[in-house]
Amino acid sequence: MNRRAPANFWGILHSGMSQAPAVISFDNVSKSYGGAAPVLDRVSLDVRECEFLAVVGPSGSGKTTLLRLVNRLIDPSSGAVRVEGRDVQSLDAVSLRRRIGYVFQGVGLFPHMTVAENIAITPKLLDWDETRRSARVDELLDLVRLDRAKHSSRFPAELSGGEGQRVGVARAIAAEPKIVLMDEPFGALDPLTRDALGEDYRALHDKLGLTSVMITHDMLEALLLADRITVIRGGRIVAEGTPQALKAEIARPTVEVAPADPEQRDRFAGVLRRFGELVQLSPDSVAVRCEHDEYDLAEIIRALDTEDLHFANVQLHAPSLDDVFLEKTGRTLEGATAEADAEAEAAPV
Repeated sequence: MNRRAPANFWGILHSGMSQAPAVISFDNVSKSYGGAAPVLDRVSLDVRECEFLAVVGPSGSGKTTLLRLVNRLIDPSSGAVRVEGRDVQSLDAVSLRRRIGYVFQGVGLFPHMTVAENIAITPKLLDWDETRRSARVDELLDLVRLDRAKHSSRFPAELSGGEGQRVGVARAIAAEPKIVLMDEPFGALDPLTRDALGEDYRALHDKLGLTSVMITHDMLEALLLADRITVIRGGRIVAEGTPQALKAEIARPTVEVAPADPEQRDRFAGVLRRFGELVQLSPDSVAVRCEHDEYDLAEIIRALDTEDLHFANVQLHAPSLDDVFLEKTGRTLEGATAEADAEAEAAPV
């Protein structure tokens, strides 16, 4: 993904979003099943008009449950979910779903319908006439970069994974919704296809003035596509903000030192341990995630000099989104991705 933004983009955007009305609101929402621990525990969150919000968390954190509450695929045990200011419990569930786009994990196209029929399903349920439906299908195939003549009469089994997900996006926005919900929409695709489709969806989001909520376990995807990130752990929101704000919040740099004599690694580790938690970055180096942001390289180098320890190289690493994910969820991004991939492989087709 090659999206570029001015240096002050996130600050401008966050300021603007804070003034926009809330299109989706969660007010002290909890969800439990039987006597088990709550899947969601007193969650409060606003999604602003035209915002692209990414909800990130490890498997089992409650992020998909949060999404399904919006269009009443499930109902909360307590608290209120509002769409455009109205409690969804006061709305007809079927009517609500028809005006909210939903992009499923694993596409979810109807296998016995053509691409055109899949895209037109919601407009047909809303009694659009055939001429209007046909024009909308053509428009959407253009928007998602699929060839009308080549793809409209194909069945889902005849599509690649990327093509199928593009049809899924087209179907989600066919009835001209202002809200689109996406549950791990690009997770099953190869990296190049995922990046291209993510960029194309972000362009559609901006062009159509959508309000989008995307569930993902991929913090990098969230960074590149979303205006704001919410991190969920154990059914609770543990962090939210722009990517820059989240990284600034933990503000714990990592110092990595490569000993001149590899045999001295244990002695280096003993010195660096005074400054924080040791982390493994490379088999040839010793690294510490500093406990306090005021530590600087000069202070660590002085401590090494005092012990007569000589190094071949030293680097200061700023906090990363991997650090944010680890700090807020207790799991690494790599581990969360492996969990999600394992779940996808185990899921029934």
